[in-house]
Amino acid sequence: MKLLNFRRIGLWLTVCWMVAVSAGLGWAQKVQLPDGRILPGRMLYLPGVAKNPVEPQPDEEPTQSTPILLIHDDLRRVFVPKHGAQIVDLAPEPLVKIKLWQNVSQAGSTLGSVGPSLGITPFDDYGRRIYRMRTKDGPLSIVQGITELTPRYAKVEGLRGQPRSPVWDMRLATSSIPRDTRRGS
Repeated sequence: MKLLNFRRIGLWLTVCWMVAVSAGLGWAQKVQLPDGRILPGRMLYLPGVAKNPVEPQPDEEPTQSTPILLIHDDLRRVFVPKHGAQIVDLAPEPLVKIKLWQNVSQAGSTLGSVGPSLGITPFDDYGRRIYRMRTKDGPLSIVQGITELTPRYAKVEGLRGQPRSPVWDMRLATSSIPRDTRRGS
């Protein structure tokens, strides 16, 4: 009896996965382009590049054309034509994530745009830096901290500080952070 229930659950999960992939919500880990490049990341079919993939869409016609393939690897979004792109691997990528505690700003204003940079200090031993930029109200200094580290990217967020603590979430390529900083020396 228990074996039958596990089979039903396994069959149900397989059907759900197949529906999600056919609906364009798949977690393709590798997509091969016609020129041979392989791009890792989640994928989503879109009707055009002007569509915001995060925004909930109103009920659209099910026959709407989706010629664009969006590949998102948490660091960048790549838009490619769906024609010629081939899904190579659908298995989830085991991405190692190291979470670092920082006093992240969770309430407050968000940044609508980033003004011209006035300077960025290097990351200190605690994975923090100060980003200075020009705003319409004068110079603004924001303390940022590394909150997550993976082989592909580092998640950098705005930290609580004075006088303003805007909510700011961004990604940097791990390779762009100096090796000594990543080691913590």
